[in-house]
Amino acid sequence: MEKLLLIDGNSIANRAFYGAGASMLRNSEGTYTGAVHGFMSMMTKVMEQEKPTMICVAFDASRHTFRHNIYSEYKGKRKDPPEELTMQMPLIKKALTLMGIKHCEIPEIEADDIIGTLSLEGKKKSVPCVIFTGDKDSLQLVDERVTVLLPITSEGRTTENRVTPEKVKEVFYGAEADMVVPMKALMGDSSDNIPGCPGIGPKGALTLLQEYGSIDNIYANIDKITSKSTKEKLINGKDLCYLSLELATIKRDVSLDLICKDDLSDLFVKQTDYPGLLSFMKHLELRKIIKLLDLEEKARIEEQSADYDDGDGTLFGFAAGIDNGDGEPGVSIPLSTKKIPSCSKISTEEEMTEALKKVKEAGNLYIITRKNKGLLSGITFYAQKGTETDESCGFEADLEDPEWTDKFIGLFAVALGDENIPKYMFDGKPFVTACLRKGVAVRPIANDLAICAYLSDSTRGLSEYSSAVRYYTGHAREDIFFMPEAVKAAEKKIEKDGMGLLLREIEIPMITVLAKMECCGVRVNADVLREEGKIFEKNLQELKAKIYELCGMEFNINSPKQLGEVLFEKLGIEGGKKNKTRTGYKTGQEVLEEIADKHPAVPLILEYRQNAKLKSTYIDGLLGVIDEKTGRVYTTFNQTVTATGRLSSSEPNLQNIPVRHELGRVIRKAFVAGNENMVLVDADYSQIELRLMACMSGDRTMIEAFKSGQDIHTLTAADVNDVAPEDVTYEMRSAAKAVNFGIIYGMSEYGLAAEIGVSVFEAKRYIASYFRKFPGVRDFLEYLKLDAKRKGYASTPMGRRRYLPELTNPKYPVRQFGERVAMNMPIQGAAADIMKLAMVKVDREIERRGLKSRLVLQVHDELLCDCPKEEEEEMKELLREMMESAADFEVKFPVSVSSGYEWSK
Repeated sequence: MEKLLLIDGNSIANRAFYGAGASMLRNSEGTYTGAVHGFMSMMTKVMEQEKPTMICVAFDASRHTFRHNIYSEYKGKRKDPPEELTMQMPLIKKALTLMGIKHCEIPEIEADDIIGTLSLEGKKKSVPCVIFTGDKDSLQLVDERVTVLLPITSEGRTTENRVTPEKVKEVFYGAEADMVVPMKALMGDSSDNIPGCPGIGPKGALTLLQEYGSIDNIYANIDKITSKSTKEKLINGKDLCYLSLELATIKRDVSLDLICKDDLSDLFVKQTDYPGLLSFMKHLELRKIIKLLDLEEKARIEEQSADYDDGDGTLFGFAAGIDNGDGEPGVSIPLSTKKIPSCSKISTEEEMTEALKKVKEAGNLYIITRKNKGLLSGITFYAQKGTETDESCGFEADLEDPEWTDKFIGLFAVALGDENIPKYMFDGKPFVTACLRKGVAVRPIANDLAICAYLSDSTRGLSEYSSAVRYYTGHAREDIFFMPEAVKAAEKKIEKDGMGLLLREIEIPMITVLAKMECCGVRVNADVLREEGKIFEKNLQELKAKIYELCGMEFNINSPKQLGEVLFEKLGIEGGKKNKTRTGYKTGQEVLEEIADKHPAVPLILEYRQNAKLKSTYIDGLLGVIDEKTGRVYTTFNQTVTATGRLSSSEPNLQNIPVRHELGRVIRKAFVAGNENMVLVDADYSQIELRLMACMSGDRTMIEAFKSGQDIHTLTAADVNDVAPEDVTYEMRSAAKAVNFGIIYGMSEYGLAAEIGVSVFEAKRYIASYFRKFPGVRDFLEYLKLDAKRKGYASTPMGRRRYLPELTNPKYPVRQFGERVAMNMPIQGAAADIMKLAMVKVDREIERRGLKSRLVLQVHDELLCDCPKEEEEEMKELLREMMESAADFEVKFPVSVSSGYEWSK
C-alpha cells in the first residue's frame, strides 16, 4: 500500500532551530547544526511512525512569492530568518539527498503550494497522504485522504497532533476544514500579514460562516445581518476580505513538471547512502543522530555487502526472508568484505577507448539511461565478465552536449551493434533512439528492466531504477552493479507469471520499432494549420461578440470566476453551485451542459470553449512543435505508461486528434507524405475490440454475425428495437453502437442513458435486450469479474496483467471501478497486444525486403506508413497481410487500407 508523506521543510526547520535551545548548537568548526539535528530527529520519528513509501520535503525558494504580486505587504511583518538558521538549510537538503528523499523548491511558489498540489495529485491516485507541518494553513487541505500532523513542543519534547477532518474543529476555532480559508479571509492572519476584514475576529467569523456558509453568501445576504456594527465592518472591508481569501488559499495546480513525474514515481524513497550520511553526520558532529539512525552499523553492513557471489544464479536479499517480488523469500548469502567497484567518468576519447576495450572483453553490457526533463542526458553502463564484480567495470557518460554525444556513439558503434554482446537496459529507448539518429543500431537488446517492471505491475509506478531493483531483489540501491541480479529476478518472475512470450516477442522488439518511428517523425503542412487557425480565430471572435450581446456585458469567458458571476448572479440562472473553496461557482462542462437550455448564451459558451481548446491544442500546439529544418513533428511513444498495454504518445500527443470532430479531419489533412514522390499508407483494424469480445466470450450469435459479414451495430439495433434490419434507422444504429462499445467498457445504465440521451429505464431495457441477444457476452463479463476477484488481477490471452486491489476496497464506488476494469482490460489489452505484434511483424518484413517505407505513426487501431510511390501497392498488401495475421482467432480481424498524399479518413 503506497503512502505519501509531505513535509513543510521551512516550517519544520524553523521549529527545529528554536526548539530546546538547539539554535546555539555548533560543531568544532563553528558551523551551526541545531536545526539539522532537530529536523533529522523529528523527520525520522515521523517516518518510523507513518512508514511512507513516498516522501517530498517542500521548501520556500525565496521570500518573494506570487502572492507578493497580489499584495506587496504579504508576510511583511516577518523578520528575515537568522543567519544561523539560513546557513543550515543547504545542510538539511544535503542530508535529505543522502537519505534518498526527494526535496523540492520552485521560484515564487511557497512550500504550501507544492504540498497542496502533491496532496491533490495523491488523492487522484487514491494514495493516502500525511502532511507534517507547523503551519495551520495546511488544515484547509484535510479530507478523508489527507491528514495533517502538527508538531507540539512541550518541556523539550515534541509530539504530533494528528488532525483528521473530525479534529479540525479542535485546533482551529471550532471551524470545519472547508471553513479554514474563509475564516482567514474574515479574521485575517497576523503571522502572514493577511489583513482580513478589519474588526471581525475568530468568533464573529465563525458565527457568520456557520450562518451563511461562504464569503460570497455572506455578502449576498448582507442586508439580513442584524448587527449594524458587523454589517458596516463587512461592507467597509469587502475588498480586503476578498483579497485575503485569495492570499489564504493554497494553490493546488502548480505544474507537476516542476515538482516530479506525473506518476509520482520519483517521490519513492530511495536507498540511504549510509556511508555518505555517516561521514556527513560525523563532520557535523551530530553523534545523537548517528546513534538514532544506527549509521555506523548500517554503513558497515552496506560496505561489506557491496560484493557477493551468485554464481549459481540464486536470487537473494541482504538477509533471509527478503521478498524478491515473486512472493518467495530470498536466500541469505554470507556478507563479503569486498566493495562494489565505482563507476568511472568518461569525458575524453582516451577514456572512451579504454572503456570500449573492457566492454568487448566482458561480453555483456548493462545500460541505464539518465534523463533531464524527459530528455536523454546521459547513461551509466556496466560490463560484466563472468559472475564476479571484481571482474566488472562501470562507466558514466554525460550526453547533453550534441557534439560529445555524436563522438561517444560513433566510437561505441562497434560494441553497440555487436550481435555477440547482449545489451540489458533500463528504460533504454531514449538511448536507442539517439543512436539510430546517428545511424547506429543497438543490437541485440536482450532485455529492458523497466519493461519487466511495467509488465510485473503496470499500476505500481516502478519507473525508477532503484524501485525496480528493490521490487525484484530486495536491494534498495542505485548501483548499476545490482542490475544483473535484478534482470535475472525479473526474467524469473516474468516467466513464472506467464508473460515470457509477451516480453520476448512483443515488448522487447517494440523498443527498436518505436525508436525508428521517433527518429523518422511525420511531416506536417504548416500552411494548412495556419489557414484553419485563421478560420477558428474568426469563429471565436464572432462567438464572443454574440455571447457579450446575449449577456449584456463583456467579461473574460475563460475565467471561471467571472463566468460564474455573469451566469448565476447577473443573469440569475438557477442551478449554480459553489466550488470547493466557496470563492466562486462551478462552471465546468457538466454544469454548463445541465443549464444549456436555460439561457441562449450557454450553448454558445460551450461552443466557444470547445473551439478555443481545439485551436490551442491542435493548431497552435502543433505549429509550435514542427521542426524548422525538416518540417516534421517528432513525438515520443510511451511503452510503459498505460495500465492496459496500449501505447501512448507525448510531446506532442498525436493520439488524441478528435477524429469525429470536423477539426480532426482538417488536422489529419495537415499530415502529409515525406515529399511529392511519396504517399502515406493508412491501415486500420475494423472493430477489433468487438471481434475480440465475440471470440473471447465464445458467443455463437456474435461470432456467426461477424463470420457472415453482418453489421453488428445494425443487428443489435434491430433486436433492441424489435424491427427488421432493413428498418433500422441511423439513430437506432448509433444508439446500438454506443451499447456495443459501452458493454465492453463496463458502462452502467446511468452512463448509457447519458451517452444516448434516454431515460435510465430505457437504458436498462437496451442492456437487457443486448444480453438476451448475446448471452455469452453476459456470462463472459461475469466470469471476468469473478476471476479477477479470485486472482487479484485481470489478464489478456497473452498473459498481460493488471492488478486490481480496488476489488477488495471497502468503498463501493472503488469496487465498482475495479469491476469495470476487470471487464474491459482483457479486451483492450488484447487489442493492444495484437497491434504491437502487428507493428513488430510489419517492421521486420520491411527490413527483410529492404524497403524504403517507414512506419511513422500508431494511433489506436491504426498504423500509418510513409512510403515511396513505387512501393505503395506493395506496402498496402504488406500491411494488410501482417496485421491480419498477427492474431489467430475464430473471427478474423479485417484491415482497411488506403493511401494518399494526405492523412485523411
